[in-house]
Amino acid sequence: MARSDRRGELQDAAVRVAYQSGLSGLTLAHVAEAAGMPLGGLYYYYKTRDDMVASIVERMEDQMAVCVVGFEAAGGPQAALRAFVGFVLGNREGLMRFGCPIGTLSAQLRKEPGSLGLRMGAVLGGMSAWAGQQFEALGLEPGQAGAQGRMLLVKLEGAAMMAHATGEAGFIDEVVAEVLAQIDRLAASQAQQGVQG
Repeated sequence: MARSDRRGELQDAAVRVAYQSGLSGLTLAHVAEAAGMPLGGLYYYYKTRDDMVASIVERMEDQMAVCVVGFEAAGGPQAALRAFVGFVLGNREGLMRFGCPIGTLSAQLRKEPGSLGLRMGAVLGGMSAWAGQQFEALGLEPGQAGAQGRMLLVKLEGAAMMAHATGEAGFIDEVVAEVLAQIDRLAASQAQQGVQG
């Protein structure tokens, strides 16, 4: 197996461990076990736990970038926003059990010194900005589109947090249904204005 492939597998294992056990459960031994490799082999890729945490942040940044490409491939801003919201709904079981992986890791890393918390927060900020761009492409004014993008992230993150805290999927289901309806209403309204204009 190529080193880059093995490194990717280790990053994925580290992301899973951090997501499911939190940073307190993130150890080289746990990641080696999750990846199915001897602990000694892990030292080739990570010298310290901090190296591993930085690698997790990098992997999550990369994964979100890939997801955005997939959302945009859905065709048009309405479809892209719906794909993003659908992605959240598709992960409802994980969100209920462990919370949002990006939001949870951001919150934990912001309590530690260094810039990794800021980088994880920037992933959420980037998703908010991306959503704002989609709302702008639907025809909203830039300021209003940016506000819609921020509120979209706030609603989805809040739903994930409440579902995780209470174990009730209804928080996710209700917010997703509301957000999808809002996206469709905005798209229909903008299309109607375009016809009238």
